[in-house]
Amino acid sequence: MKTKLLAAIFPVAAFATASAAPRDLAQLEVYPKNLARHHLGANLFHYTPTGRAYLPTEAAAAWLDDDISTGWPLLPGKQYYLLSLPRPELLTNFCLSSRAATGTISLYAGALPAAPGASSWIPMAHAVPFESINEKKLGHGFHREAKYVLLETDVADPGPIYSLYLYGEKPAVAFDIVTRDRPIDSHAVFGPFINEQTSFNLAGLYARTYVAHADGNSFVQWQRIIDDNPESAFTIGPSAEKPAVVVRFASVQPVSRISFLTTPGADGKLEFYLVNREIAANTAPRSGEEGNQYIKISADAQPTAESVPGPVSEATPTVSIVLDGTNPRKSIDFPATQANEMLIRWTPANSTDSIVLRELDTFGAPTLATHIVALKPEAVGPHSSKSKR
Repeated sequence: MKTKLLAAIFPVAAFATASAAPRDLAQLEVYPKNLARHHLGANLFHYTPTGRAYLPTEAAAAWLDDDISTGWPLLPGKQYYLLSLPRPELLTNFCLSSRAATGTISLYAGALPAAPGASSWIPMAHAVPFESINEKKLGHGFHREAKYVLLETDVADPGPIYSLYLYGEKPAVAFDIVTRDRPIDSHAVFGPFINEQTSFNLAGLYARTYVAHADGNSFVQWQRIIDDNPESAFTIGPSAEKPAVVVRFASVQPVSRISFLTTPGADGKLEFYLVNREIAANTAPRSGEEGNQYIKISADAQPTAESVPGPVSEATPTVSIVLDGTNPRKSIDFPATQANEMLIRWTPANSTDSIVLRELDTFGAPTLATHIVALKPEAVGPHSSKSKR
């Protein structure tokens, strides 16, 4: 049987009316950048009362990477964690993503890494119930400039925290992933606890990626899928002849890991198709020729070359993830696939249920040793952010 290019099955023209021109990206300033990330230069330390010092903590690798599925347990009882930023920032809001737990969190802002209880710490939020900021922003924002944030946690039976979210005044689209002038020893800079593989989310607004198509609503609302905010979400329905979501990368990227967060109870299959449209455009089979630009990758088998027959419903996904309703977080690793577009299809177990996507992450080549996230040159200086979400 003659094989077909995936791009021929998912034609670009099908989404011409839903795609956004570059000028439309200015609308996305409503989404603030999460500052609690290693890729911005942030770091995390745990206070030890016996040594009266802040020491590196293994939690940093999971809490400050960009993967919603990697976690590390919060220590029980009253604990103090110091979040260090590379420069003073005007802070506006906070939340985290964790397993459900009972307890409180207090936040303090400071210009110096003083010991807990020092008079230099300025309260930003006091004894906030843990569950009220678990995947929900604080009920009221705060506007306080700080280089250090002290987290005082008091949770009796904590589970893993998967991510910290500290928002500032600058939007995510004001940043970009840039190559360092020269590679660094990332452990010498950030300490022993980092996660190189999951530090840069290629499906992030700061990576100049955007959601180019989703059913219903508006272009701005589609970005809730990739806005680095677990509180916001976007609902997609079952899809057959076309993908439910199209994510467009800034350029061709090697993608080797996908992670996501949905809501408990989702039962069905999410399929991801990684497409390199540049190859598709340059190597489309001419009359009488065959072409195959597709590699099948599954969680339990080695990748094998496969043809991509007929209609969309018969196309082979790059990777499929089955949800059974118990765990809303999933991730999968696979051999790197070059792509500038990711198509997503949802097939529920009962053929009718929708799925809620709260976070979506993809990972590839950038590492802390070779890249950093920095403000775009035109965004340096005072910024009157429109961030509201």
